[in-house]
Amino acid sequence: MKKLIALGLIAAGSIVTFEILRRKGVIAQIGGKVKDVVGSITDDPGLRLEGMFDSAKGKVMEVSSKTKDAFHKAFDKAQEEVEEVS
Repeated sequence: MKKLIALGLIAAGSIVTFEILRRKGVIAQIGGKVKDVVGSITDDPGLRLEGMFDSAKGKVMEVSSKTKDAFHKAFDKAQEEVEEVS
């Protein structure tokens, strides 16, 4: 029973962590887009480059968060199937 509770707490913490990463990724993408547009308006290639980098970084964060989430769901499903067989 203690093991089940511990796994539940770990799963809940993982979900919160993934959601935060996903949100941070989206925020980084929006911030990057803003920098890109402002750099374009002010004709600042450095700011545009920084904006493009931030957007790319945000996309990577978002994709890695979704990948981790899918991996954990698959792992949890496999673990449930193993427990059913036992």
